[in-house]
Amino acid sequence: MTVQVKPFVVKRADFLRLMGSPLIGRRVLYAADHGLAPWCDLLKTIREGGRGSERLLDYESAYACYEKIRGGEMPPLLPCETTGKGQNRGRQSFLRSKKGRQT
Repeated sequence: MTVQVKPFVVKRADFLRLMGSPLIGRRVLYAADHGLAPWCDLLKTIREGGRGSERLLDYESAYACYEKIRGGEMPPLLPCETTGKGQNRGRQSFLRSKKGRQT
């Protein structure tokens, strides 16, 4: 008989791996930190990360976020991903320019 032990807490890095994609994990963390429903109610932080310490998240709430994503609901985009915002607003990609891709 084997006993399956689940961790009580998950480190931030492990949470990003658990989400399957670091980008999706960062979106969930951003939404939870900035009070965007339903992610802020779903993800529970055990200990905030600070100088020299790791942010710890509740395993059950992290798994609930994962199940929500598997169900088809995605967290909102990060501010840098939305159109019209960010430092490269309105600029053309170097690879799309005449200099970028020379064949």
